[in-house]
Amino acid sequence: MDERFQQKLLKQKKQIEFLNRQVIHLNFSHWPAIQDADLISFLKKNRCLQSLNLEGCEHLTDAVLRILPERFENLQELNLTRCRGVTASGLDTIAENATQLKRMVLDYCPATTIRLLHKLNAKGIAFTIEGVVFPSKPLNLSIHKDTLTDEDLLKELQENPEITELILGNCIKITDAGLAPLKNFQWLTHLNLFCCKQITDAGLQHLVGLTQLKTLDLRGCTQLTSNAKEQLKRQVPGLTINE
Repeated sequence: MDERFQQKLLKQKKQIEFLNRQVIHLNFSHWPAIQDADLISFLKKNRCLQSLNLEGCEHLTDAVLRILPERFENLQELNLTRCRGVTASGLDTIAENATQLKRMVLDYCPATTIRLLHKLNAKGIAFTIEGVVFPSKPLNLSIHKDTLTDEDLLKELQENPEITELILGNCIKITDAGLAPLKNFQWLTHLNLFCCKQITDAGLQHLVGLTQLKTLDLRGCTQLTSNAKEQLKRQVPGLTINE
């Protein structure tokens, strides 16, 4: 082989290796069959990564997740949509150790747990969980309808962090402030506010981020306006309001 041609190839190889080390966004969603060893080998050549898309990479395991926080201290966004080979333990590793992480996409990722989501909330890490189904766990507080206060509700929520349904029917002392903590329960699917007469339009704004909410009972909530209900339905696609 011509010596000049060899030198040209070597120069190109070095340029490629240099560029690889500088890459900050990587998308492997077009490579669903990629294995741990291949991806880890590729990642070890880079230290600048800030965004990693692994959507549909079903063969990847926790081995990949374990190296991400220690190697990429500036990792800000991670997409694990349909990553069926990872476990709850691997996801916890990311939540606990990726110090710069700002967003995780966990759509259709079956290892996602409510415990993990609480950790993400506590660290201010945004997430999406479309298609993730959690075991049904209702909390019925309507038995305390005449005495339950906003402070009591907060305590109940802290003691029952994995609820998926909340029943507050006839809890007449609950106010808009009592609904504020629900913004951290994005996996809530059913909420019953039947005859919670102190709830106003402002209280409904605390529910805007509940993207998994399917049914909301607002019958007897006399201070709510039709405009506020319609606006909430637009903000939470798929929501059915009983009124």
